Amino acid sequence: ASNAITCMRLAQRGFSGPGAAFDGVNGLWAQTVGSNPEISLAEQAWCAGRTSLKRWPVRDSCQIGVLAALDVHAQVSESKRIAKIEVDTYGSSYRNAVEEPALWRPATREAADHSLPIAIGLALVFGDVDAAALDEGSFRDQAVMAVLDRMTVRVNEDFDRLTPAVKSIRLTVTLDTDEQVVVERALREGEGPGLSDREIVEEKLNRYVDVGGAELLDQLVNGPLDVAMAEIVERF
Repeated sequence: ASNAITCMRLAQRGFSGPGAAFDGVNGLWAQTVGSNPEISLAEQAWCAGRTSLKRWPVRDSCQIGVLAALDVHAQVSESKRIAKIEVDTYGSSYRNAVEEPALWRPATREAADHSLPIAIGLALVFGDVDAAALDEGSFRDQAVMAVLDRMTVRVNEDFDRLTPAVKSIRLTVTLDTDEQVVVERALREGEGPGLSDREIVEEKLNRYVDVGGAELLDQLVNGPLDVAMAEIVERF
């Protein structure tokens, strides 16, 4: 997405690219499939229809983890009360966002926002996963690390069988009183984490009211979404 915005801005200023980027001698097709493929524009289920905006600045498979952790935080606002956390997730989420040891003690912001344990830990401790806080190293906070030390993550075979059509997660949180809080969440393919795409954009713009976000928010709510998004790209 970042590269696409950069390309649009360059094009606005008169930059151009190769004329045969796809079907030229050294184009995409020659470098990948070897010949020009047959592409049909007939009505079909396009992948774009199965996409959704990310609500929080973490990888796609971690969105549902934040959603579930915020449900827990609403009931248990003090993370120090948590004695144990058991996380049930699906296979690809475990392999890509849990399995590597570096994802439990990330050294960089880029590693942190690809970690399911970190995403859950941030939401449990702070009640949010904020991009600016991530940039400042919130993922290294001692309270977050303490939560991760009490956390285990496993693949739930029932959840795994449902993917990719449905992504599921369950948090079983045991408190220092032995009381348990259990939260289970599921998102269907292309479904955003609790908000519509428009609501997610509104939520993000509310954080930038001091740099023109209020004006953009009004345009977003009262005007066409594509016009507002074009203005967002230009400003941010």
